[in-house]
Amino acid sequence: MRSSRATVLSAAGCVVATTLTILLFMAAVASCATGAAARFQLEVLDGREDSVYYSTEILPGDSFELHYTHSVSKSPVYGGFQVTQDGSIQPLYTVYRAYGPGLPWPSDEHTRRDDGALQISHEDELPRDELRVWVSPLTSDRLEIHDDVVELSAGSDEPRLVVIRLRS
Repeated sequence: MRSSRATVLSAAGCVVATTLTILLFMAAVASCATGAAARFQLEVLDGREDSVYYSTEILPGDSFELHYTHSVSKSPVYGGFQVTQDGSIQPLYTVYRAYGPGLPWPSDEHTRRDDGALQISHEDELPRDELRVWVSPLTSDRLEIHDDVVELSAGSDEPRLVVIRLRS
């Protein structure tokens, strides 16, 4: 009787071990499939020619910043953005030291940072499919992502349109 009971327990243990192995394998496959689908290419295009001149891989949750010198106040301005799970661009914040045309008027929504700059959050804004930015040699526009710095206004003597988008 003992050997029959031991056989049943052993068989039940094999079924449980096999089931757990299958479940773990399925979870690993699902995780890999999800990770593969969540990769995007951030592309910077010349807005008039629709030609890509910079591209890098980016993942949901990754962030990047656009920096420029304000044309009137001549002070630095930058904005932060984050990639959403569905491949949209979520505005996060704008940081600036001096008010100028086109910048948010200082209000209670601003935070004064330790370095004296003003910061306003944009996390309540809707995500965007792309960013369309006019850049100029006078404003020294640049994109900072990962360890890359992309000079957006370089190579042109005149203002031009730059498009930043994500492609899956």
